Amino acid sequence: MPFAQSIDLRAEKRLQSVADQFKTALGTDITAARQTGLRLELALKNQDYIHELELEYDLQNRFFSRIYDLTIKCNLPFDYGEETRVTLKYRGFNSIKGAYFVDESGSAMGERIVAKLNSPRVLKKFIEFQFLGLNLEYHALKKTWSIEAKSIVGSSTWMFLPPLIHTIKPKPEECRRIVALFELLAFVVSTEGTDSPH
Repeated sequence: MPFAQSIDLRAEKRLQSVADQFKTALGTDITAARQTGLRLELALKNQDYIHELELEYDLQNRFFSRIYDLTIKCNLPFDYGEETRVTLKYRGFNSIKGAYFVDESGSAMGERIVAKLNSPRVLKKFIEFQFLGLNLEYHALKKTWSIEAKSIVGSSTWMFLPPLIHTIKPKPEECRRIVALFELLAFVVSTEGTDSPH
């Protein structure tokens, strides 16, 4: 077996351990888990909007390491008809004053969504978790919203010297917060920013 492939197999096991933390945190609200390589899908119940959450390792090769960034995704079927992309950006330090959501599509719907997400009490929820990246995108042809976040929590790093793999294992409360934040985003996009998020 090639050396890189053997490392990926170890990363697959680490991804499974991350999923196990979600199972511990959410209990019977997770009804199924399906894994294919570095991608794992969790089926959820008792959520208002999110019924499936995808955990995937995004591989980045470095000189003496392989980095597996945890990417969390979900897709939501909605029929709006206007291409939209909203992204969380940071300005300087990761503080409530330095982060903001921006509409990168110039759509009217994007402007409404950004107006709701940029309220200080909503921004604070995302700053506190410190996502490495976060974007929401509406695909008009597919009539689907996609929400994608990159998190340092749950990510793994393989170091060649010395040979070891390290995972930032999420705590149960962090798993619940991730689901809650995705629920919040889904609420905002489903109402086109017309209702005030809690």
